[in-house]
Amino acid sequence: MEPEDKPPINPLKQLRIKLNITTNEQMSQLAGINVAAICQQEDGFFRDIIPAYLAALRVPIASQDEFELIKDYQEWQTVRRQWSGSHNILVRNPIFSLIQNPLYSWRIQSSVAVYGLCRNFCIHMPTVNKFEKDMNLSSQIPPVILLALQEAGYDTEEFEEACKLFKVNYESRIMQLNNLAS
Repeated sequence: MEPEDKPPINPLKQLRIKLNITTNEQMSQLAGINVAAICQQEDGFFRDIIPAYLAALRVPIASQDEFELIKDYQEWQTVRRQWSGSHNILVRNPIFSLIQNPLYSWRIQSSVAVYGLCRNFCIHMPTVNKFEKDMNLSSQIPPVILLALQEAGYDTEEFEEACKLFKVNYESRIMQLNNLAS
């Protein structure tokens, strides 16, 4: 059993090493994807496993091995969130603003960069970046963000409400501006 001060090892990385693919660069060449994607996959940024990564590990598509590896990987993400202390990364009682994206506001109050949030919560950075830049929250909160927050022990009810209020306020300001322009 690993000491608590070390992160759990990603089952993908364990399999990669077992297959004697010892460096991220070797894996990158085998999978035909860049080294950054390999590192992010092994840090758990992606909810799903990159198909080319699976192919490089010689895991047959739609096989029992693939299903078990996906299950193990997603369970590892949950353990990783717990190990990383993601339950202590964000402040517990954020003050949400009607004029600032609630996730962005929460991160800033907690002094957490996007990369730190994504690494600790196992979320793909473009998901967070896109959500934070969506000024009118035209789509719902990405389910992976809600899942990660919930798995880390955060009550997301206030966050979800803040997102709704932010969207209503944004739409109201747009209507006001449109009326002024008429």
